[in-house]
Amino acid sequence: KCNKTLWHNAESIIPKGKVLLIADYLYDNEIESPEWFEAHYQENHRIEKAPYEPGDYAGQGMHYALTTKSVLGKNLMGTIKSKGTESAISFCNTRAYPLTDSMATFHDIKKNGSVINLETQKTKPMM
Repeated sequence: KCNKTLWHNAESIIPKGKVLLIADYLYDNEIESPEWFEAHYQENHRIEKAPYEPGDYAGQGMHYALTTKSVLGKNLMGTIKSKGTESAISFCNTRAYPLTDSMATFHDIKKNGSVINLETQKTKPMM
């Protein structure tokens, strides 16, 4: 998606047809980067190492849980700050699940629907 303002500003300087030709050229050809670009890119696009080792599923689960808790808490506190404490229940009823679902998408978690209900497990007879 293009930023419409940026596109409009570019169009006022360069006709739309020429902008598309330039974009095609840039897409199809490797352009030499300036000397400073790699350091700038690395500084501004750091990829954080996962705080768990491969195969450490408990650590991975904890990471997912803590990042999701952080997002939920930040959004809940923002809602309380802007709309008051009365809005907390409404937020939890309407926004918590979509935010949790978004975090699952962010972490690329595949959901298969096999969630263990602990309350049900307590009352189930052992077989």
